[in-house]
Amino acid sequence: MSKYVIYGKINSQKSFSGKDMEKFNKVISEKRRPIETPNSLIKDDGTALFGTFDKEFVEMDLTKLDRPTMAPNIFNRFKLTLWEACEVNLKDGILLAACSDMALFGKIFILFYDKKSRKIYTWDTNTRSKKAVIADNLINSSETKCYTKKGHVHFVNNLDKGLASISGKHINANKDTIEFEFNMTRLSNPSIVSIPFGENRPLYSQKDFLKATGKIVVNGVEYLSDDTTTALMDDHKGYYPRKAHYDWLATMGKCEINGKMEYLGFNLTDNQSINPSDYNENILWFHDKYSLLPPVKFEKSTDLHNYDGYSEWIVKDEYDMVNLKYKIYAVNTMVINLKIAKIDYFVNFGEIEGYLRDEEGNKYVVEITSGLMSVLGLDINFDILFSEANFGGSGAPGTPEVTKKEADGKTYDVYTFTKNATKINFYADGDTIVKIETVSAGKTNAVGVSTLSSEIPDDMLTVKGYTETNIFALAAMFQ
Repeated sequence: MSKYVIYGKINSQKSFSGKDMEKFNKVISEKRRPIETPNSLIKDDGTALFGTFDKEFVEMDLTKLDRPTMAPNIFNRFKLTLWEACEVNLKDGILLAACSDMALFGKIFILFYDKKSRKIYTWDTNTRSKKAVIADNLINSSETKCYTKKGHVHFVNNLDKGLASISGKHINANKDTIEFEFNMTRLSNPSIVSIPFGENRPLYSQKDFLKATGKIVVNGVEYLSDDTTTALMDDHKGYYPRKAHYDWLATMGKCEINGKMEYLGFNLTDNQSINPSDYNENILWFHDKYSLLPPVKFEKSTDLHNYDGYSEWIVKDEYDMVNLKYKIYAVNTMVINLKIAKIDYFVNFGEIEGYLRDEEGNKYVVEITSGLMSVLGLDINFDILFSEANFGGSGAPGTPEVTKKEADGKTYDVYTFTKNATKINFYADGDTIVKIETVSAGKTNAVGVSTLSSEIPDDMLTVKGYTETNIFALAAMFQ
């Protein structure tokens, strides 16, 4: 067993016998060992594969799942969250850039953290869902992109060859500008997991540790890459529960290990996996190798809703492989309230002290401040709000009645939800919702007509235009 230091001094030594070293390897479930990746994440019978995989999937169309939620399959598209993100660590700053399709809307989110001033700059634009194009997979030059009048983010994925790129530019309401472009090369094996949030409710996640070359320009100031610049790529698709929470802590960069400058990164999360021991994405990366880590828990000194300049997280496992204190010095808060759904998204930056152990028992004493390493945390809350204030006190819509109706010379499957004296009819042509109408007091009104299953009508997208009927229709989709 060896002991290494990452930006810090060793204050004590502790030796381990062969049996003690072996125990760390044994705490990792066999289901966490990567298996050969099949062509598709979804089996022919509509069930998802769960586990850890050795390379990228070709097919990952999660809308083909059979009843991943309570709602009929026709509503899968409206309950699926998709995003691709990238975090780039430079000597003087950290970039976070993401493109997301949250079904109700699409989003560009760009953030830059200046390490010296501890200032966070943000660029955040909501758009139509169909404008946020999320790649089907991460191979063969697939593209994730979102272009708006204010700016864009564009990914090109060739991770079957260990390569990827990202570019973008944006201007915000404060006239802050950003422009960036990076090419990336894989440094270590990826973390590719499918985590069960329910019986057939997967969260797919791929995270990659990469070397990055390129630059960022913020308000005319240029930040150039060097041989220490690294990145994490994050591809994410899944069906979140009505009430979801996701804690994440990651670091990446280059540091001194055993007297040599080496690449190092780790990824730690705590989410709603129904079996975290078998299904998690915790990993310690080195150049050309990695070590799996067990489930962890996050203990927080304060709720980030009440952040007032400083907060601490303690991140530990039950086997003494992870024991970290994360000191938070900067937080960016994004709160999205869509009447029936509320999303709290806290991106935070700070410093770490403590230690990690790899599967061989080697101990890495960690003291990461600013400079060549970065520390990035996320605290995400997602709530579907079926409260009296925004759903009339009647709770979730429940199971729809399914009938067939003739209209415009065609036969449609019609899904009808009933609330008091109001009915909402969703007309489906195959897998596509083409018409939504309300029936109340004997009157029939169109809520909106859509020719694409990925497009929600304009009057339902705009929060200001929400009526009680709109909310009921959305609640039917999102139960």
